[in-house]
Amino acid sequence: TDDENYLIISAANTTTGNELYVQDLTKPGSKIVNILSGFESSTNIIDNDGETFYVQTNLNAPNNKLVKMNIRQPESKNWVDVIPETEHVLNVSTGGGYLFANYLKDAISVIEQYDYTGKKIREIQLPGVGSAGGFSGKKKEKTIYYGFSNYITPSTSFKFNVDNGQSEVYIKPKVKFNSDEFESKQVFYTSKDGTKIPMIITY
Repeated sequence: TDDENYLIISAANTTTGNELYVQDLTKPGSKIVNILSGFESSTNIIDNDGETFYVQTNLNAPNNKLVKMNIRQPESKNWVDVIPETEHVLNVSTGGGYLFANYLKDAISVIEQYDYTGKKIREIQLPGVGSAGGFSGKKKEKTIYYGFSNYITPSTSFKFNVDNGQSEVYIKPKVKFNSDEFESKQVFYTSKDGTKIPMIITY
């Protein structure tokens, strides 16, 4: 962990599913404690605040959720939801003392910022309709970074202020292309069975 007080061990025998173990490094000779046995779920420790651990898991939540647990009572029956499962797959990162939930919704990125109690701070206004990733950093940093791209935006790095939610370009590729001359938007059409299909139109 970032505070260097705990050793996290993840054991796996395939590319999905893992067992999870923790050792308290503040107590010399402490035992390695099993948090989760078996390989039926994928569970990873995202962060900790002392003995409180924040864990992303698909245990009984196929689309992932974020839970918290006390390391002294690590059994899954004692886990408490922080960011519950939704219809969209969740991936969590941390930075600046916040949690960032990255969802893929209708084939585009949606990023939401939460505090550690699970309170939603904001949905982050991305530079456009496209794919974003990153949003990670040390707890004390007030500026973190992310990458964004879409059909008219070459992969660009942005810096993000965790307090006011504002983004600005950090590194932009030097290519002979003016994205202001193009527009890219998402529309939906209905299939024969009534399913709404997302589509990006760029022109």
